[in-house]
Amino acid sequence: MTGVMPLLADKLNVLADSTTKSPNGALGLLVVFVLAVVVVVLFRSMTGHLRKVDRMKLDDDQARATASNVVSPQSAPHDKS
Repeated sequence: MTGVMPLLADKLNVLADSTTKSPNGALGLLVVFVLAVVVVVLFRSMTGHLRKVDRMKLDDDQARATASNVVSPQSAPHDKS
């Protein structure tokens, strides 16, 4: 049992040393940062497109509302006096 603990401690030290000296941390940070910037740009673009579509829908609804409120001369009530 006493021989297992030093072996485990050596394995843990090797793993700890290899992770702190790895250059992949900076590369990983760079990749995450670039992905975050891309996501922000895509969300802003999508928001702009959705606002444009919403404005077009509102304009279309207003045009339909004004078209249905216009009274044509044939459907106007006649004065029978």
